[in-house]
This record gives sequence, C-alpha cells and structure tokens, in this order.
Amino acid sequence: MADYRFENINVSFGTDVIYKNFSIEFEKNRITTILGRSGCGKTTLLNYIMKDILRYKNLSCVFQEEILVKWLTVYENIELVLKNKGLSKTEKNEIIIKNLRLVNLNGYEKYYPSSLSGGMKQRVNIARAASYPADLLFMDEPFKSIDIINKEEIIGKLKQEIKSRNQTAVMVSHDLDEAIDFSDNIICISGTEGKKIKKFSVNKYISKEMLIKYI
Repeated sequence: MADYRFENINVSFGTDVIYKNFSIEFEKNRITTILGRSGCGKTTLLNYIMKDILRYKNLSCVFQEEILVKWLTVYENIELVLKNKGLSKTEKNEIIIKNLRLVNLNGYEKYYPSSLSGGMKQRVNIARAASYPADLLFMDEPFKSIDIINKEEIIGKLKQEIKSRNQTAVMVSHDLDEAIDFSDNIICISGTEGKKIKKFSVNKYISKEMLIKYI
C-alpha cells in the first residue's frame, strides 16, 4: 500500500495539457526516482507534488538552479536552514561540517559561491538540503552538474544517510545509471500525451534496457 498517493493531477500551460487525470504514488521511508526523458514534465510533476504535500508535511528540496546567497560563505548558506530550530552553535556546527563531508566539501566552509564551480555549488545545495530537519527530501536532477567521480561517491553516501534517518526521498532524473544506483523504486514516465507510467523495484535484475522501454 502506498503511503503517499496523488490522484487526478491536471496541469496545463495555456492550451498545452501536460497532465490530465494523472495519478502517482510512492512509499514512505524509501527513495523513489521519477525517471523520464528531458521535457516530459518531470519537474512540473515534482513541483505539483511539493506544493500539495507542503500543506501538511515538512520537506527539504534540492533544485537544478543555483540558489546560494552570493554574499554568504558556504558555511553561512547552510546555516540559513538551521535558524530558529532551537540548536546551539555547537550543534549547528556539527551538522554543517557533517554534511559538507557528505558532499566532499570539507575545508570549503569560508569560501564564497563566486569562487566555486557549478558542480561545487550544487554540492553545497545538497549539503544544505541534507542539513534541514525534514521528513521528506525532494530533488530535481541533483547530481546533473557534478563530476562523475564525486557524483558516484556522493550518491552512495547520500543514499546511506537518507536510510539512516528513515527519510522519504523523491528524485527527478533522466539518467538511467543514477536512478538505478540511488533508488529503491523507479517510476518511469513516458513523454507521450496521456503520460503512461511503469513502476520498478530496484533489484539485481533491473537494467537500463528494461527502463528505457518505458520512457
């Protein structure tokens, strides 16, 4: 039985119908990836779900776009999400340093966004989202701009961290390898009108060839 279910989703932009009477579900304490080709409406769907779920649940987000405050250091950018949480300075520091290590950016606390590459900025975004105390974590192409070596390591560490917290995570991606490596469940969305979906549980038998038939 699904813990989160969204039914009769209808989204249009002018005369363009993106979703019509569409339904999707995902499980609590699991990592689910919504997988599809570029332009099929994955981000639109994620935004719809976040807007709906925000009414009754605490959530954290990683977006594709850079959303760091330019005049704050890496440390201060992450510290923003810990304000008014009843944490001591020491507790905040422990959380920030832990999550900078999570994304392989320990030692970059005093750097400003202008001195970081695009991939490094995205890693700060991930560290900030991981620092925020939330039941749900939503991510829109979070690893897209990260170099392959760091990406593979961060995927493994972030997955382990999510599991240790019993957190529910939903990621949007078009990357087949990324979806398989990071997820418990994968929901494939076709780019066709009507938006057909196919759900897979990730196990040793799953392959890119199986997934690509449904996107």
